[in-house]
Amino acid sequence: MSFFSLLSRPQPPITSTLTTQLRFATKKAGGSSKNGRDSPGQRLGLKVTGNAPCQPGNIIVRQRGTVYHAGINVKTGRDWTLFATNPGFVTFDTVRMKASGKKRKFISVLEERRAEKGKTMKESEWREYLQSMGLKGVLGVKAVL
Repeated sequence: MSFFSLLSRPQPPITSTLTTQLRFATKKAGGSSKNGRDSPGQRLGLKVTGNAPCQPGNIIVRQRGTVYHAGINVKTGRDWTLFATNPGFVTFDTVRMKASGKKRKFISVLEERRAEKGKTMKESEWREYLQSMGLKGVLGVKAVL
């Protein structure tokens, strides 16, 4: 085959450049990412500090599980939130349980403000309250603010 025979062959018809135009990607195709999601914080923790004034209905602690237990004038919500039922001042108490020997942290709302840090509460008051809740047997009560 000679060069001239190639020229004499019938050529395909010339088409518009718009229909035969090819387009190439200017960016590399990115796959889907498995990262990039995050949930907002749950805002858990203490909302009122020790010896702070508190009104009925005020949330004292938002928690998951019973890190803190409800004491005097405090109730537990269905998501373990502790809230005040009477006006007063917030107190934090650590109680050693007689049966297990474990310490529990109780939050109470008392009518009078505690003057001293680490002052011992009346043990009879705590025994009476814990027995009404069905928790019998308390070794000692030590108040912690």
